[in-house]
Amino acid sequence: MTGRMAIPGWFSSRSRLERKAVHAFRLKDYRGAIRHLDALLAHVGENPNTLHVLAFCHERIGDEDAAFEYATRAVSADEHHFEALRLLVRLHVHRGEEDDARAFTQRALSSLPPPTAPRSLVRAARLFARDRDPSLDGYDRELREWIHWARALVGSDTR
Repeated sequence: MTGRMAIPGWFSSRSRLERKAVHAFRLKDYRGAIRHLDALLAHVGENPNTLHVLAFCHERIGDEDAAFEYATRAVSADEHHFEALRLLVRLHVHRGEEDDARAFTQRALSSLPPPTAPRSLVRAARLFARDRDPSLDGYDRELREWIHWARALVGSDTR
C-alpha cells in the first residue's frame, strides 16, 4: 500500500471551525456561529462566503451595522456574490436608502446564479404552471418572489 492513510475523524482546525459554525448556525445560535466564523475568517482571509454568513448572523441578532460591514466586505471580495448583494439590498431598504437599494438590486439581478435544471419533466411542468415567467424556471419560490420584487423596485418587472 502506498501513500498516507487519513486518520478517521481527523479534521484540520479550519474544518473543525467550519463544522462548529455550521452546527451553531443550524441551531440558530447566531452568536456562537459568529464566534466560529470570526476564527475561521482568521484562517481563510477575506472569503466572500464566510463574510456573507457573518453578515447574515449579525443581521439575525439585530446588529445591522456589523451586518452592513461584513456584507460590504463580502461584495468587495467578490463583486458578484449574489447573496451578499441581496443582503445589502435588504439592509438599504431597512435604512430607507432607496437609491442605494435600487443600485444594489440592479447589481444583484445582474449577478443571479444560473437556475438549477429541474430533475424531471413533471417538476419542470409544475414550475412552469406556477410562474408565468419561464425565465425563472429552476429557481425556488422564495427566489422567484424576490426576483419579481427586485424587478418591480428597479422598474423592469415583466409580469
